[in-house]
Amino acid sequence: MISVGELRRELHLPPEEDDRLEALRQEVIDLWETETGRPWNERTGFVEILEPASRTTQDLFLDVEPVATVTEVKERSLTESAWTIVPATEYELIAPRRLHRFSGYWTGMVRVTYTGGTTDAPADVKRALLLQARFLIDRMSDAKLITQSQNFEGGAGVFVPANLHPFFKSLAEAKRRSA
Repeated sequence: MISVGELRRELHLPPEEDDRLEALRQEVIDLWETETGRPWNERTGFVEILEPASRTTQDLFLDVEPVATVTEVKERSLTESAWTIVPATEYELIAPRRLHRFSGYWTGMVRVTYTGGTTDAPADVKRALLLQARFLIDRMSDAKLITQSQNFEGGAGVFVPANLHPFFKSLAEAKRRSA
């Protein structure tokens, strides 16, 4: 989604800071995934367990998109404990994240192991991640930043923790609503 090199250029830091930047990179990506309510960063061997919406469901929608490959699909009824492998000839992956069953329906629980996500985020998301990284670095500096707001005019006060850059927060909310 963003690289250490992109962070280094954005923050004007030397290569000696790469370990610190890797931790910051992961923190920003984790925040993004938390705020949008779904995984984005590329994952290999990601396991997701789904329960079909109804007994006539032929399509399942995986969390991580785009899905690159499906490694394994297993199924089990709600009354059994053993998983059964679903042959690859019985389903297909339809981009970016739909798993379609050709004949019959998904029943009980479905366990999907797959690789998906993105290493190259869209431009708006990348910009939000870089702004959030800068925001976090600024918060850790000795400079004083507003960390909360308070109403002194007798009205109902609003407490807003300033832990997210405004652009990052608004874009994450928009992406959450569109998911």
